[in-house]
Amino acid sequence: MAEASVTEGARSRDISDVHDAAGQVLTRSEAVTPTGGATATEQQFYYYFNGRRVASVGALDHQALNYADTAAGWIDGGFSSWPCCLHALLGYSARMRSATITRTTGETDIAVTVNLDGSGEYAVSTGIGFLDHMIEQLSRHSLIDIDCKVDGDLHVDQHHTTEDSAIAIGEAVAKALGDKAGIRRYGSAYSPMDETLSRVALDISGRPYLVWNSDFTQERLGEMDTELFKHWFHSFAGSAGITLHVETLYGENNHHIIESIFKGLARALRDAVEIDPRKGGAIPSTKGTLG
Repeated sequence: MAEASVTEGARSRDISDVHDAAGQVLTRSEAVTPTGGATATEQQFYYYFNGRRVASVGALDHQALNYADTAAGWIDGGFSSWPCCLHALLGYSARMRSATITRTTGETDIAVTVNLDGSGEYAVSTGIGFLDHMIEQLSRHSLIDIDCKVDGDLHVDQHHTTEDSAIAIGEAVAKALGDKAGIRRYGSAYSPMDETLSRVALDISGRPYLVWNSDFTQERLGEMDTELFKHWFHSFAGSAGITLHVETLYGENNHHIIESIFKGLARALRDAVEIDPRKGGAIPSTKGTLG
């Protein structure tokens, strides 16, 4: 963090820079204050990225942005990365884009927490080992932190646990997205795994829909029924409010097929939930709303 103070006639400017690893200025903030003192309405704060001003706010708004959260990568009230800077300026990271869902029925008891601005950390326990493995892949490759604990009626079968885990994770993602302002909205990925290639495309549209073109030649993988994979994606798309297209272009190994699909979903989600700096906080729809 480099700081400087400059007096220009009737006002002073306090400049703070954050540099990248190569020493280039990543972000710059300027506090402009009349030399005779300033009220909360007179003092202004300006923020720049790569030399281009991306926002200006008054003192009260600046205070809301200037919080200490090392997990978000802030340094002394500044920003250690452009995403953190942008999220704060647009008002998203003043609350981290995270959400918790608890869901209790006669079939399952679930607690899920997601952080869209995470690093792919996870703690997953559904009681179905293979499903745990897939949700962990979803977290790691989307960089969405996922904490998912499920106590389900596995003495009956795996259907309710599989379905309800997808519903809860989807609801948490939708809640964390809020009004979806500033997001890229669309995401797609080709996902290869050895002999298998899958394609996943999605739109965070608020209009849930699933197109599924993938088949399995085994009834079970580990202890999990393969017929439940499509149901997991259907439930997730419905509760998250996304249009989701899934297709296995080719592949033979059933494990590779479903893992490439979950990783494809992860990569597509990673793109779709990211904040687009060119959108300036606008909701990505000509209707002004998604849904």
